[in-house]
Amino acid sequence: MEHVAVRQLRSAAGTEPGLDGKFVGVNIRAGTFQLLHCDVQSHSGACIAIHGADADPVVRNCAIHDGKQAGVYVFDGGRGRLQGNDIYNNEYAGVLLKRGGNPTLTRNKIRDGRETGVFVCHESTGVLEENEICRNQGSGIVIK
Repeated sequence: MEHVAVRQLRSAAGTEPGLDGKFVGVNIRAGTFQLLHCDVQSHSGACIAIHGADADPVVRNCAIHDGKQAGVYVFDGGRGRLQGNDIYNNEYAGVLLKRGGNPTLTRNKIRDGRETGVFVCHESTGVLEENEICRNQGSGIVIK
């Protein structure tokens, strides 16, 4: 998956097993994959899963919404850069960082979720710069 770019994908809803055995819209396991100007949702699990030490994608200017779990789930050492996305109306956190997830989030809107905007736990890190996190039913950011 090295240096692959996908542009203007319209909803890959529930095609690849991910979070808790549920299906995710886009599952990124490795590479410097680019997801640009896409509309991603999931009817079963997270919209986007980024996991594994070799996963370092760019997700830019996408609508990431209506996930039955997290909007973006970064775990097991996954990295990546999320830039200028609209992340909204997800059942779990808009962005969930778990088990060593370490992305950089810049200028995203993380809004209108049914739980926390950004949830960081289990030895995860990350950088959040110039994001708008609002109108989530839980806290804007939780670090555990």
